[in-house]
Amino acid sequence: MDWLSSNVSRPNLNMNVVELMSNINLERINLSLEKNKWFHQENFLPDELCDKLSQISMEKEKRNLFSDGKIGRGIKTQKDHNIRNGSIRWINFDEEDTSLLYLNSIITELMNSISHYFRIPLKRFESQFALYNQGGFYKPHLDQHKLARHRQMTCCIYLNNCKKGGEFVLFKSGSKSQVEKTITPKKGSIALFFSADIYHEVKLVVEPRLSITTWFRDDEIFLL
Repeated sequence: MDWLSSNVSRPNLNMNVVELMSNINLERINLSLEKNKWFHQENFLPDELCDKLSQISMEKEKRNLFSDGKIGRGIKTQKDHNIRNGSIRWINFDEEDTSLLYLNSIITELMNSISHYFRIPLKRFESQFALYNQGGFYKPHLDQHKLARHRQMTCCIYLNNCKKGGEFVLFKSGSKSQVEKTITPKKGSIALFFSADIYHEVKLVVEPRLSITTWFRDDEIFLL
């Protein structure tokens, strides 16, 4: 992931969580989710925070800590590069890093707001870095598993720009073929949607595509 070295500035996190949250309109997010079952916004996170998170990801990738993305759940997960071709690294928010602390606080506020508005008993979240290199993709799929319906909301935050390829496609609720919105990955933008209702897809990637995917869950035990 040396491409990040030339595209990521030296982050200077002269900010605090209150300042970050002041730019986030939680009411607007909830109203959009209620109306459309999805939400999209550019400039959700500032560039300097995205750059710091990208550096954390780059360091882990250089240490070969990423693994192939799989499909399925639990012990039945498997690699299938005909469906998914990308790599992931689960995020440990216990790491002593200011940018992860900021991200944790923002995601927590977002989860609590959605939980309160929709009266969904969201209890925790899980997050991963998702990296797609040239030739990567992820065919249309749902994030909520049929036999374990604990993922309630999916949140994708993009950490770099993709001028070509790697578009994120959201399909109409309940449909696997009718396109609702196509999103070009832009640094700091967010896509948020109900995990059980919205099929989505990562189109063929031309240049490296890095994001953080988070799932808001209604259970208390960590089960992948």
